[in-house]
Amino acid sequence: MKTNDTIFSNKPKLAISDRLLYEGKDVSTVPYGEHWRRMRSICVLQLLSNKRVQSFRGVREEELGLLVDNVKQSCLLSLPVNLSELFASLTTDVICDMILVIYENLSLP
Repeated sequence: MKTNDTIFSNKPKLAISDRLLYEGKDVSTVPYGEHWRRMRSICVLQLLSNKRVQSFRGVREEELGLLVDNVKQSCLLSLPVNLSELFASLTTDVICDMILVIYENLSLP
């Protein structure tokens, strides 16, 4: 990834990123430069470290179990299964659960 940092970080500026992503200062939209390098470093060292990813294994396993149960129940009832919707929901649920765990840990004395 390091050899292609500038390619991946230089994206077209979209009007929606100004409204939704802190005026284009989000790591996914900010142009390549010092701010982007700092944001990327925080993501890699704090959010995507092996220790951090492993700490949320239980969250991922629990949510995936709920998804499998949902699919099983739909199959038993011969209902159609919208996998796109289920995976989008899985992603949102995992992210929200991870945020709640982090928030709870920060508010502990």
